[in-house]
Amino acid sequence: MDAKNLKKLQADMAERIWRKADELGLVNETCKPVTDGVTDIDEYLKSSPRIMWVLKEPWDDIDENGITCGGGWDMSELFEKDNAWKNKTWQPIIYVTYGIIKRCLWKDMDWIRDDTGMADVLKNIAYINVSKMPGYTQSDSEKIRLAYTNWRDILLEQIKMYDPQIIIFGYTFELFKNDLVGINAEPIYRDDGVIHVYEKDGMKLLDVYHPNQRKISRELYVDSIIKQCL
Repeated sequence: MDAKNLKKLQADMAERIWRKADELGLVNETCKPVTDGVTDIDEYLKSSPRIMWVLKEPWDDIDENGITCGGGWDMSELFEKDNAWKNKTWQPIIYVTYGIIKRCLWKDMDWIRDDTGMADVLKNIAYINVSKMPGYTQSDSEKIRLAYTNWRDILLEQIKMYDPQIIIFGYTFELFKNDLVGINAEPIYRDDGVIHVYEKDGMKLLDVYHPNQRKISRELYVDSIIKQCL
């Protein structure tokens, strides 16, 4: 895979997301799409393994009048910020990705607040959302299902385009299962209530809770993913 070519493909994909949102009638004065992908393509292509995270939707703010005015930006704009490590959803992503790259478990890592440079791994992953439109409250399951229907062709193309070796689905795998492995496929590894692992054309597909989950300890969440990727 060539970095120059992937950068062009990513730029073309961003334009395609905007066109699709417009075709779906989702774009207006107060709501625009949020593009996603890889922040640092050169580093992504050097990464071993190449890691993709798939979450539900990007969040934006509600203004002081309660009006939802959002979107029109790219996820990389947030990952470039010095305080990205403070985001509670991204903290587990940082720990997991850092552990996979550095080949270490939870007990061997510093706290992110003590080594904020750990957040740089966010720039080196492919990060995509099922919905390309901003959300403002807790993600509704039916809304996300509709989003998958709307964005399915683009989502599958993004997976093909970035060619990850590991895809970590943050409570989104059910949406992709039939398209990627077949609805009746069984995991090659399962720890019910923690993680299910599938394989597809040499890729590992990890079905896990959303990173900001509260069902299991953060240590168990982080280590259960890392151990399947080493």
